[in-house]
Amino acid sequence: MEMIENIYEGATSPVVFRSQAEVAEMFAGWRLLPPGIVRPWQWPDEDSLSPRTAYLYAGVGVKEDDTAR
Repeated sequence: MEMIENIYEGATSPVVFRSQAEVAEMFAGWRLLPPGIVRPWQWPDEDSLSPRTAYLYAGVGVKEDDTAR
């Protein structure tokens, strides 16, 4: 992981590795859709060609419209 971070250090979009808990924090204030924060290939509609790595997490959140209430 350190080698990859070093390679991307000067990139316009650097790589930042985060734990599942850290990724979940980015969804604060959003409603997570099932199955929540999981590995990308654990999504129900993913194909079997998705990369399998311990470094990826994915989630989809919906921002509630506070003005509609």
